[in-house]
Amino acid sequence: MTSPNTTSPNMTFPNAASTALFSDRSHHYARYRPSYPAATLDLLRQHVPAPADAADVAAGTGILSRALAAAGYRTVAVEPNRAMRAEIEAGAVPGLRVVEGTGESTGLPDGSVDLITVAQAVHWLDPVAAPAEFRRIARPGCRAAVVWNTRDFTATPFMRDYLAMLTEYAPAYGRMKGAWAGLREQARAFFPGTPVEEAADNTRRWDLETLLGNLWSLSYVPRPGDEGHDAVDAAARRLFATHQRAGRIDFVLSTIAVVGPVGEE
Repeated sequence: MTSPNTTSPNMTFPNAASTALFSDRSHHYARYRPSYPAATLDLLRQHVPAPADAADVAAGTGILSRALAAAGYRTVAVEPNRAMRAEIEAGAVPGLRVVEGTGESTGLPDGSVDLITVAQAVHWLDPVAAPAEFRRIARPGCRAAVVWNTRDFTATPFMRDYLAMLTEYAPAYGRMKGAWAGLREQARAFFPGTPVEEAADNTRRWDLETLLGNLWSLSYVPRPGDEGHDAVDAAARRLFATHQRAGRIDFVLSTIAVVGPVGEE
């Protein structure tokens, strides 16, 4: 892995504030964030067949960690946030253990893993220190995968209206967009040479509870009790009522996976 030549001016690398950012949203995050499609796990297995040792870095509530363990990897979830780690432990599965650590300081032994994953979190990682840490914990031939779900705001009238709602009722959304604008470039810059990139459809059919639960899991949306929460809650309910069919809406997602070697080969 090499470090990016440039970073977004709005990028926020790990600090006390960003590490604690989801502490009061961990339950919604664990319950309502979407998982990853089978095609993405198949891609990882093509690069690193299971069984093997995997580290899911900045694991959050363990959505990808559990999927890796279910796919046959001996998985360690590395997560700095106590509330998020508690959610992983509450949903523990065979083959999965949890440790406190960051992408820049995992606490894992030298040369101990065959696969390193980062899901929904590459924009939080330091572009120099994290790749160096990955090289330290990697065995020869180790592969890394940067994985994220991306919303297609142009796909349907609902998705276009959902973007308009975020823009109007969640002012912090506009500030966060800068961290995602170059996400693909940030991901690819973690790798020497040219990594493999694949996209897979991950569209979900959500009821109102799931739509709202996912909304409250987003760091930039006003929380209950915050100024603006009631307004965005009402707007989301109106949006669902307008677009639902048989009590569901299609939330259009794609999963992007960028996979490559950790170091020069």
